[in-house]
Amino acid sequence: MIKFYYLDANCLVKLVVDEEFSKELRDHCGKQGVISATTSFCFYEALGVLKSKWINKKRPDSITEETYLSACEALCTLVEDEQIQLDDEVEIHNRPSFNESEKLTKKYKIDLSDSFQLVSLRKGMLAKLKTEIVPTLISEDDEIYRAAIGEGLNVLKINEL
Repeated sequence: MIKFYYLDANCLVKLVVDEEFSKELRDHCGKQGVISATTSFCFYEALGVLKSKWINKKRPDSITEETYLSACEALCTLVEDEQIQLDDEVEIHNRPSFNESEKLTKKYKIDLSDSFQLVSLRKGMLAKLKTEIVPTLISEDDEIYRAAIGEGLNVLKINEL
């Protein structure tokens, strides 16, 4: 059976930098029948997180320039090799998508990237294909987890893999 998972920015970072639950996430995404996706918005957010880990040496999880460049290359390769699908069916700059994301941001006090991820989960590529496969979001973020549950969407905490 095919399982379709959306990964948030933190999960994307965990795929390319060794952190808590990185191994479990990599193993899970590598399983037969698992398809992983993310939005371009989350992809670029993950690149920003990697940059922050490199630039801000005071972070407890800071990384070297070599690790930064290697992780960015690895993330790009995952998309280029289609191990992670980019779901751009819903565009954040589209007024109805932005408005829906903004409502979720206000309702759940989550950032726009997280709320847009929920909109994409609901209206993204699988919704357009009219398939019976129901996507599941994987996140370590408590706020987006609660928001997804509140919206009746499938979600897993990364420590539940």
